[in-house]
Amino acid sequence: MAISVNKVYQTVLRLCNKEKRGFLTPKEFNLFADTAQMDIFEQYFFDLSQHQRRSGNTTEHSDPRDIIEDKIAYFKIWANAVNANVSDNFGNVDVSATLPDIYRITGVRVRYNPTVNPDYIIAEELDGDRDYFLYGNTKKATFNTKYPIFVKHSDNNSQFKIKIRPFPVSTQDEIRINYIRRPKRPKWTYVVYADRPYYNATAADHQDFELHSSEYNNLVNKILMMAGVTIGNQAIAQAAASEDAKSIQQEKL
Repeated sequence: MAISVNKVYQTVLRLCNKEKRGFLTPKEFNLFADTAQMDIFEQYFFDLSQHQRRSGNTTEHSDPRDIIEDKIAYFKIWANAVNANVSDNFGNVDVSATLPDIYRITGVRVRYNPTVNPDYIIAEELDGDRDYFLYGNTKKATFNTKYPIFVKHSDNNSQFKIKIRPFPVSTQDEIRINYIRRPKRPKWTYVVYADRPYYNATAADHQDFELHSSEYNNLVNKILMMAGVTIGNQAIAQAAASEDAKSIQQEKL
């Protein structure tokens, strides 16, 4: 699954230096690498939404929706144990602090009074404040320990949270959050010798790209676009942008 961060860096360097017009430092590459990876990762969800509005096909391994979902599946985390706790008496869960690598919640399960109830109950996500406050105040919209609800929100410090009702008891009830995690930040690690950086794959903070191997060309093109602007080589940036646009067009067919 992983794409070698060194392979991408060496390819980008070779293309940047083809006409001896500039050099991309490791620090610049690592910054561009994370941006490029997240651009591709986030595009999965837009593309998936687009393809879901179209009819799929039954040809094995060629349905665009299946291909995108397979790429996203690598980042899905199914909580096999308690991984969240309420932070107060009002059902708030500080998701940012509990799951710092979270990108998107895919499900919330609650087990009220686990000494009595053996099963986790899936909580229904509500769309906003209106629906949230509507529940419990009408006969048709209600919640209980057999039908919990939750809503996403943030506090004044921009911390991502959810609020669950009925309010779980912090010392008793259990919460599991299934989610899609953010790809780990790629990092080309190195040692300096004779004023030149040399690749060091054994560094503790070394990290390859986590995207599917088919994204290799997309990564190179996106990094080249940013590199071309940085080193003042518009030819590189324009050529990479053209290849990137061609790739996107092919994926949307």
